[in-house]
Amino acid sequence: MFWCSLERREWPRSGRARIRFGAVPDSSRYRISVASDRESFERLVLTLGAGYRFNGRTLLSKCMDLIYASSAGVFGNVLAHLTRADDLREDCGSEAISKSHIEEAIGTERALATLHAEASFFDSLRSPSDHRFVTRLLSRSQA
Repeated sequence: MFWCSLERREWPRSGRARIRFGAVPDSSRYRISVASDRESFERLVLTLGAGYRFNGRTLLSKCMDLIYASSAGVFGNVLAHLTRADDLREDCGSEAISKSHIEEAIGTERALATLHAEASFFDSLRSPSDHRFVTRLLSRSQA
């Protein structure tokens, strides 16, 4: 796990700059099935979400599973999802992001299936091989 700067923003009221930091896993993706990853993912989403206005203080927390599903736990995809939701908010002239904006910001079913398949493939590449498989593979190459 390492820390990175998520954004640098000039706040209009104070004129001061504020930098937000968040934890990004070494593996570049959060796994919802790992308790520590889920906790870090939720912190990341809430930190990124602090830059937006939502209908209700708990809306983002209530949509956490939806955001995970649309991002596969990848930082850049979380940011893209929130940006799309904010664009939808702006397009309809709303002052705050609603649940429907978050839902509409999800990609197509095909794009989501591809995203999750690629994330799963990435996970499989990071998993160590069984030493017996390596032994069999090496014995075939020597034959």
